[in-house]
Amino acid sequence: MEAKIEELQAKRRRITRSVPPKPFAAEMPAINKSPIGLDENELLAVIAFVESIAGGLKVDPSMLKVPSPVKRVEPIIRKTYF
Repeated sequence: MEAKIEELQAKRRRITRSVPPKPFAAEMPAINKSPIGLDENELLAVIAFVESIAGGLKVDPSMLKVPSPVKRVEPIIRKTYF
């Protein structure tokens, strides 16, 4: 059994040596531009989330900008006729 494992490992080493590695061609999209288009507060929220998973939070709440108040929009009342 060990001979078979060693034979397979040797075969794998020969194959990996003969095949050159392919370059990684994909690029990460810019998340602050279209189509994702996150604003600064949303970017900081994503960074804080990733940092919290990694175990160290470095985003300070004072870095967040207070959003401008949202204008109240009157709801559209639709009449339904049966």
